[in-house]
Amino acid sequence: MGTGALALMWLTAHAHMLALPRAAPALARHGRALAPAGAARMGMGFEGVSSLMGAQAVSTMGMALRGKPHAEGAPAACVDTYSPRILANGGERLGLSPREREVFDFLREVVRESGCGTVMRVAGGWVRDKLLGLETDDIDLALDNMTGLCFARLLSESLEQTGEPLRIGVIQANPEQSKHLETVAISIMGLSVDLVNLRSEEYSSESRIPSEVSFGSPLSDAQRRDLTINSLFYNLRTDCIEDMTGRALADLEARMIDTPLAPKETLLDDPLRVLRAIRFAARFDYSVAPALREAMSDTGVQAQLATKISRERVLREVCSMVGAAGAAPVRAFRLLHELRLHEAVFLADSLSSADASSGVARDGAAERAARAHEAARRLRSATGSLEVLHALLCEGQGLVADGRDPAAEVAAQRRAALAGQNAAMDSLGKQMREVHEDKGERRRLWLATVLAPLRDAPVAAPGAQPAGVKRRKAPVPKFKSLAELIMRHGLKGMTAHDVTAILKMHAHSSDMGSLAETVTQRATETGLPLGNPALLPSRREMGLAIRSAGQHWRACLQLDLVTRLAPLGPKPMADEVRMWRDHEVTASLIAAYATVAHAIVEQGLEDAWNMTPLINGNELMHLGVPKGRAVGLATSALIEWQLDHPAATREEAVRWMRARIEDERE
Repeated sequence: MGTGALALMWLTAHAHMLALPRAAPALARHGRALAPAGAARMGMGFEGVSSLMGAQAVSTMGMALRGKPHAEGAPAACVDTYSPRILANGGERLGLSPREREVFDFLREVVRESGCGTVMRVAGGWVRDKLLGLETDDIDLALDNMTGLCFARLLSESLEQTGEPLRIGVIQANPEQSKHLETVAISIMGLSVDLVNLRSEEYSSESRIPSEVSFGSPLSDAQRRDLTINSLFYNLRTDCIEDMTGRALADLEARMIDTPLAPKETLLDDPLRVLRAIRFAARFDYSVAPALREAMSDTGVQAQLATKISRERVLREVCSMVGAAGAAPVRAFRLLHELRLHEAVFLADSLSSADASSGVARDGAAERAARAHEAARRLRSATGSLEVLHALLCEGQGLVADGRDPAAEVAAQRRAALAGQNAAMDSLGKQMREVHEDKGERRRLWLATVLAPLRDAPVAAPGAQPAGVKRRKAPVPKFKSLAELIMRHGLKGMTAHDVTAILKMHAHSSDMGSLAETVTQRATETGLPLGNPALLPSRREMGLAIRSAGQHWRACLQLDLVTRLAPLGPKPMADEVRMWRDHEVTASLIAAYATVAHAIVEQGLEDAWNMTPLINGNELMHLGVPKGRAVGLATSALIEWQLDHPAATREEAVRWMRARIEDERE
């Protein structure tokens, strides 16, 4: 049993409930200098839990949860097995930054001077992350006796006296989309704060939309939250951390994702919680409780996720799985695979939208279901490529093994053995880092890999206009593939830039892959070792491939590699990853792509996609190139010549172009 678990048992047996209110020093009307956003933390959470046992640290999510001893004679906390658990000295345990202390002191002052008697609780993810030693700046403030808008007006009145206006944003409730409570967003002293009231919900037997949402107690509010680890409160009046469910702290210690109420009830309240559970399980590398996993697999729950939740909300969760801070995409997609959620997540609304827009008869439900099942099967097949992408990223990015990720463990061993001896692999790793340090490009590459099995899958061709139906005024949309249809409908809300970029990756990844094919083919024909410059395509060929892929050429190179390599099984063990990586076919294919990546760097082609011709269109016409299509052809020829002559000057380009024009005239 871990040290942290023993500490919680000790607290359960010995502590009593204690609230230690702390005087909130009055602000000099906010005239003091605020600490910078990156101010050093004062502590790293669960303080006292590990120190009670004399431990140096409790390992959670790879972070050290270091503790400080409490003042002599001061009880650490009160824990009752069947009632809320309260941890005193919450601010110290959470390691509040100077700015957070300033904001919280100001909020206490407003409550005191207004006489409203409001008990303010910081809720949810902020408390969780603080306990885990993670930086966070999104504060959700739950109020016990007024709405967020009323409280925001109190804050605004107080700030107006100092000449500091408060901008208030209101996000309306939308029960149809499972958003049951109005939220007020403000920014105060540089911190984002969302204001809501504690809620209690009542449901009718016919609907999962609340028939009534009213002010609730801290317990009722905690019970209606998505996960136990997101149900914690930090009470600003008592300076206590409150675990109203009595399970959140234990689940954090046990690394467990679970729901406050019965899992199926919680998921049906808001089916998007299926994806939120996956996201947090992946992010923290926590286990999903068996009963919750069963509820997430329930066909009724998945049907509600597919039909009740807007595609825009689904997209936001999928993007957060890939690109949010601390995201672990491969673990998220493993869970999607295990729970067979691809149809509910990616295909909902896609095929029906295709049929509706193409004039296909409405009575083809069985055929549409069969197509959906086949498309979902092909999406699941991408899991092996996602595991490959993760394994390559571990090697290319130099991720440190944390004892729980076999791919990171194998990659760390390989990097230690090579120790910079393989320049080509270093170059491939550099290109991988370029992609994955760009949040948007990283998101696009992961989604492109997920959708790759459907990049060539046709969408049902438009049928004849049904009899008696007026012809649509708008043209029937033409989608290049089922992958595009999913991005336009199943993941509705994707930006045009993201859709275009992923389509380009699908269309031109093979252009980058053809360079590696040339290397492999020449190595086979000549017997020369991979890495020999004689195996490389010409500089022109490499430059043109990069130009066809455009600014996304690095992602195209990686996408082609991961889809050509033999797939890994879901959640492979270290020996499986090692055997796969050491296999002759895998090793030689990766080496070929690394050779290309190294040559691109060595020959200064990384920005070839954005190369500017030395002579512009007007100048070409002045030199005698006919107006129209000929200008485009001449520009293309000029770019190819520049790729062959990287040190050429404009004067040399003009002489070459004049000679070319003369040759064509002859």
